[in-house]
Amino acid sequence: MEYHSAVNFRGDVYLFGGSAEDIPRAAVYKFTGTWERIQDMAMARMGHRSVVNGDSIYHIGGNRNWLMYEVPYEEWMYNENDQTFTVTISDTVLDDYYTYPETFIVNEEDYSNCT
Repeated sequence: MEYHSAVNFRGDVYLFGGSAEDIPRAAVYKFTGTWERIQDMAMARMGHRSVVNGDSIYHIGGNRNWLMYEVPYEEWMYNENDQTFTVTISDTVLDDYYTYPETFIVNEEDYSNCT
């Protein structure tokens, strides 16, 4: 597995997407001592970045295969009751934002609200 993303969310490690043998994957795994496959991403993606913000995980950039570079954001909002995620796809599509994007532009008021 390569070109995946991983985050620490609520004390557990989550691994998202990536590729195996150059085939993009949508699989999502949670590690709590052993790996467990949970729900899939809305679309297969690789070369993206995942960022935790509060009770949500955002997936940004990447591509769907070696020819399709237009990928929307995915928001994964945590559901406390059943310990799953509700997935929302953005209308915003990033074109050719691939291989671990590290810089994100935010409005000043959003930045000042960060704690």
